[in-house]
Amino acid sequence: MIHLLSVVATSALLLGCFGAEFGEAALQQASSGFVGCRSAEIAITNDDPEFNQRSWDANCRGHLFHCFGAGRGSLSCVEDIGTRADADRHPPRRTSSAVAAP
Repeated sequence: MIHLLSVVATSALLLGCFGAEFGEAALQQASSGFVGCRSAEIAITNDDPEFNQRSWDANCRGHLFHCFGAGRGSLSCVEDIGTRADADRHPPRRTSSAVAAP
């Protein structure tokens, strides 16, 4: 719960002035609560700052998210359908610790 509040507060602070002066680290931190990765794991691409709004892509663990922020406190990230479908085709392997019956 505390982490969620921290992400919301940080995102609101970053979005208050959504100009080009905010670098990659700020976008990584703003994206982290929406994409499910730590900010250090996120690569930012296609950064497009405009007046009072900004869009960028956040890449993490093979997933691509399209993010958009505008005004104060409005931020969203949506996973690209192509990377979601690829993750569904190649789910992580699970190992079992169960012992087979004799």
